[in-house]
Amino acid sequence: MVVRNAAGSFLMAIVASERSQWEPELAQARAMLYGLRSTIQHQLLPVIIESDCQALVKQIGNDERKMTEVESIVEEIEAIAAGA
Repeated sequence: MVVRNAAGSFLMAIVASERSQWEPELAQARAMLYGLRSTIQHQLLPVIIESDCQALVKQIGNDERKMTEVESIVEEIEAIAAGA
């Protein structure tokens, strides 16, 4: 994952290795959460979060949830982003 500031300048790149095999949407959600946590940890706020996973982007800010694993991660992303 690449982290950029609001002006689009490069801040850092993040790589994580997992032994699990996840569906693409779940992997994208986990990567977004990991990136958001890392930006907070390194005090790189404010940032703009972007994703090419349209399904994930649509779920963020959407109150209609079925409580899948992806949606529980989305809730955590929203909570962190709201407090940042």
